[in-house]
Amino acid sequence: YSVDQGQILPSRSALPDRVLRRIRADVKRREARLRERMLLRVSFNQINAKFGPSSRWTEARKDQEWASYRGKLVRWRGELREVGTSLGVRYMAVRHLRSTLSMDVQVFLSAEEYKKAAQLPIGSSITYEGYLNTYMGAIAALTLNEGRLVGR
Repeated sequence: YSVDQGQILPSRSALPDRVLRRIRADVKRREARLRERMLLRVSFNQINAKFGPSSRWTEARKDQEWASYRGKLVRWRGELREVGTSLGVRYMAVRHLRSTLSMDVQVFLSAEEYKKAAQLPIGSSITYEGYLNTYMGAIAALTLNEGRLVGR
């Protein structure tokens, strides 16, 4: 047992491994359910129609509307085009449109997710998620923060 702010708490060794495994599994399930509830049900194509280069919206309207999307969690499926670093920032580049030469979405990754992405062959079809960050106009990609690979 240990003392924390005047409370007596069981030490890590006081809990059997099977109990710890059950607790970890329960936390993972709860996190997954929470992520599902937070997920914005919008496709890349829907976002691209509003904010992409073919949008009929003015830049002023895009900026105004983006405020309601920024920071929202999305999950999409696309083609892995690159995994790399730039100025110390880890990312993966994902293409959705056949007409795009390089990438439609740049997904910023943690070190752990970067390692996972780096194991995949370029051209792989991936499912990923992240929080909408920026749309960067006609010639640059959309960006997502806290990217995570969900599946292949």
